[in-house]
Amino acid sequence: MNNPGQFRLGKPNEVEKLKKYVLCIAMLSCLILGGFGWAEAADQDTLTIGNNSYVPINEYAIPGKNPALILNTVKHFENTHPQLEIISWSIDKEQRAYVTARFVYGIFIHHRPKK
Repeated sequence: MNNPGQFRLGKPNEVEKLKKYVLCIAMLSCLILGGFGWAEAADQDTLTIGNNSYVPINEYAIPGKNPALILNTVKHFENTHPQLEIISWSIDKEQRAYVTARFVYGIFIHHRPKK
């Protein structure tokens, strides 16, 4: 006997397929929106003074577990500034306590003109 406020979506196997489909769509949307949107925002917000630049990321992330985020940011900077040679870079991050979320503010990039 069904409860009037309750509905049945389908067989359990169909529900699991639907959950996986929705999860895949959500993950793909995050990759598309987040993966490409940060690059454009970073271009607009990059601060360069002399031979030093700061590229903002502003993401909750653990740098060691998200190397693609960091390395893609550096690679994007290299691609958009072919006239510059990167000397070094460092991550601007914060974690106040062991149980708090880690946050990556951005990357400091030290560079010089290519010879």
